[in-house]
Amino acid sequence: MKTVVIVGAGVSGLTTARALRQAGHRAIVLERGADVGGKCASVDIGGHAFDLGGHVCTTQYRRLAALVTELGLETEPTTPHRVFDAANGESRPQSSAFFTYENFQRYTAIREAEFPRLGDPGLAHSAKALSIPASQWLREQGLEAMAESFGTGYTAAGYGRLDEVPALYFLKYAEMTGLLSSTRDLLGHVGSFTIKGGFGSLWQRVAQDLDVRLNVEIEQIVRNADGVRVKAGEWIEADAIVLTVPIDQVPALDATPEERGIAARVRYLDYSTMVCAAEGLPREAFSLVAQPRNVVSFHHRYEDSDVYTCYAYGADAFDEDVTVLGGLLRKPYLRKDWKFLPHFGSDDLATGVLDRVEALQGELNTFHVGSLPAFELVECAIVYAEDLVAEHFGAATGSRAVTTTQTIREWLVKHIAAELHVPEFAVSPSAPLTSLGLESLSVATLQSELSDWLGFRVPHTLFLELPTVDAVAENLARQDVPQSSSSLALALTTPRPFFCIGGAVGAAYYLLPLARAVGQGQPFYGLQGPGFDGTEEPVDDIPELAARYVAEIKQVQPYGPYLVGGHSFGGIVAYEVGRQLRRRGDEVARVIMIDAYPAVPGQQEPPWDERAVIEELWTIRQHSFQDNGAPRRRVDQSLTPAEQREQLGRFLGASGARPVEEHIATIMGVYQAQVEALVRYEPPASDLDVTLIKATGGFPEVLKDDRHVELFSDSPANGWERVPMGSLEVVSVPGDHFTMLVPPALTTLANAVRTAIAQVPPPPPPPAAHVESSIHINPMHPDFLADPYPFYALLRDLAPVHYDDALDGWVLTSTRTSPTCCAARR
Repeated sequence: MKTVVIVGAGVSGLTTARALRQAGHRAIVLERGADVGGKCASVDIGGHAFDLGGHVCTTQYRRLAALVTELGLETEPTTPHRVFDAANGESRPQSSAFFTYENFQRYTAIREAEFPRLGDPGLAHSAKALSIPASQWLREQGLEAMAESFGTGYTAAGYGRLDEVPALYFLKYAEMTGLLSSTRDLLGHVGSFTIKGGFGSLWQRVAQDLDVRLNVEIEQIVRNADGVRVKAGEWIEADAIVLTVPIDQVPALDATPEERGIAARVRYLDYSTMVCAAEGLPREAFSLVAQPRNVVSFHHRYEDSDVYTCYAYGADAFDEDVTVLGGLLRKPYLRKDWKFLPHFGSDDLATGVLDRVEALQGELNTFHVGSLPAFELVECAIVYAEDLVAEHFGAATGSRAVTTTQTIREWLVKHIAAELHVPEFAVSPSAPLTSLGLESLSVATLQSELSDWLGFRVPHTLFLELPTVDAVAENLARQDVPQSSSSLALALTTPRPFFCIGGAVGAAYYLLPLARAVGQGQPFYGLQGPGFDGTEEPVDDIPELAARYVAEIKQVQPYGPYLVGGHSFGGIVAYEVGRQLRRRGDEVARVIMIDAYPAVPGQQEPPWDERAVIEELWTIRQHSFQDNGAPRRRVDQSLTPAEQREQLGRFLGASGARPVEEHIATIMGVYQAQVEALVRYEPPASDLDVTLIKATGGFPEVLKDDRHVELFSDSPANGWERVPMGSLEVVSVPGDHFTMLVPPALTTLANAVRTAIAQVPPPPPPPAAHVESSIHINPMHPDFLADPYPFYALLRDLAPVHYDDALDGWVLTSTRTSPTCCAARR
């Protein structure tokens, strides 16, 4: 075990200390201020949390999402980002000029050829290729549209103007927005999100488990080859020191000539935050100022508050700028000035100054993390700090070395890309594995090579049980000892995946809280409606929808028995999925319908009415995401349909950087198609075993007037008692059709889902045998021809095999398991 002193209790310092503690070392964090969090601190004003600095998280913030999940903190969508033009007082979405096929393909080709590691931790690997000013680089590459789409947000975030700062920093920012990634959601948020209760609360929670010493002044730092001594009132003896701020800001450092030379080249931007009460400015949005003076953005977050957070470059008079923007500053609460974005100029980057920073790692037992080597974004700071600890400290003395999540993730991305014959950046670690297009034999190859690389056997079922590359990497990183010989039995008795279909809006991400509440031990796949992502037309026929879902389910789980279900309209589709699986000869263990109502037969399909559909989606959103008793809001009927779509998009939390109106129009089309499908479908008889989880609060009225769809609302089984089936169990839970999916009713619903799943026996474990047995697999058997991977994988995992010419098949001889094991796997 080593003792490490960390200077600074911001994101980098706390992340480093936490990683060191998890690796078995002792970490002491010294902070000169009175609180933790650094540039991610929050303040409370009027019962609301206001973030002073970093707080906007995107779908690229995977390490932060893992931290939030582990600590059990709640997240919430951010307000939409808008561009505010003070000249006319109007707000508009950020430009989507860059997002054409030609622009995107041009950028990705340049990235792959010239700076393919830009998405990796740190900056040094891409610095020389991107050393010239951003505006010059974009002009030379013919990518001026990128400045139009990202430039306003970049400058507003405190990173300077494009003609002042090297392209390295601008493109790192653009990559981290998530808009250049195929990842569409994270923690259930399609756009950006933040920590509920203030971003600072996350870092206060992290600090609770660490040795953090506040209000500490460092008087002297003495370093040599044997260790480090830090005087902070008393002398602290340590094996190493980690600096989270640039070298020029470290007090009492016994800097070497090389360190002093680098320190002299560090540049900063003067960036300020002011929290104030104001009026006359746009509300409920993060407004990015077009053609700003000093104030470059302002944020109104809470509907019942007149407090704004304003951001500026060295503004001496915030009130004057607020007036120019058309507002009136009523009361300033506090101001915070930052030495922001420590960076290097173009000439220094071109001559390798960041390589020199990396070369300092470990010199005189000193290590460097933070914004200078990592970039001034929270996720970048977390990833860089965690990886530095993994590389330079590893596990404590006497422990087995642990392969880090990041190392395994990189291995998986590299090898999956090779299997798919695509560049590595095309493989998103947080995208569903089922979306990557891996064939079963590719999975078998990956499992075998990964087992050899890690030094212990990886069950092939791991790629079926876990949803993403990130999840697989995190699972394997925790396995710091080789698996026992019983690992195959564990793999064979893993719970069956539960495939759950979302409601009539077509979304699946709203099922994420239910998946978490059901528990990590239960594989849970949420299925999204065709057309929801805008890449294809919606489907308005339930049997056709079911056929699409059957194909998707088969890609994840080639063989039954199957567990399928769904909420609302999705439950009805799940019933048809079960019927189609049975018609194919597959076994369906159970269908779990969450408050699904078939329509009363003989009705007319609801006519298309744009305003009515907007009102219905608005109502669904309000029922599904309650705001602690906040008054219900309604669509402004004085607006045009296009303006109503825009308003609905903001209400749904769509990011201003996306074409909101187009996205909402797509959702409306899916919703209308699936409501029409509901009216046309009459559930046929089946032999399925069904559990209906019924909300005691009923189904709030959503569709009205001539769009009203009559359901079996007064039926004890929602009308399903009219449908002949194998068995029907009705389980009542609190809440209504929508609130059953949110706390506090969510806990009871999750228990009911778990109970229904528990009625299905797991696959039997392979019984032990003490006699030698042989298993013959005919390579011409239809099951083998359809998918040989399970058989190859099983044979390889159990024992050596050989091909028998006389039998014309593969033969396994084993004294560890009996022939029934193969039957169980099939």
